[in-house]
Amino acid sequence: MEATPVRNWFLGSKTCVPFLRTWILGAPGDWRMLPTSANGQPAAVGYQRGADGARHAYGVVVLAVTDAGISRIVSFGEPALAARFGFPATLPAD
Repeated sequence: MEATPVRNWFLGSKTCVPFLRTWILGAPGDWRMLPTSANGQPAAVGYQRGADGARHAYGVVVLAVTDAGISRIVSFGEPALAARFGFPATLPAD
């Protein structure tokens, strides 16, 4: 798992999952991922719930998929990427 602009790389689910759970994911429902593609690979535009209840663009997450499953996740934490992929900057509160 690679995440820009973070300088850390993580390898394997035993490392990635605890990091995501502790530092990134938050409460259930805080994130919404909308499917897209990037350079022919499956991807998602990510949104994170803000204090106002709306979900604000995080950026784009690109997956490398093999027969065995997801082999690589590259996360581009740049909110402006949502618009470049044709998605809004903000999703309304539920």
